Amino acid sequence: MPLLENFPTQGILQFYIDGNDPSHGLDIYAQTNQDGFKILYFE
Repeated sequence: MPLLENFPTQGILQFYIDGNDPSHGLDIYAQTNQDGFKILYFE
């Protein structure tokens, strides 16, 4: 994958998604709502 400007070149990116939710955590009315998913980044 090519490097992207202003993006980190190392670290850990983790995605946690509710497996029981048919929309996989997507809330089309409140897109910043993180009840069905969580994204974490560690340097």
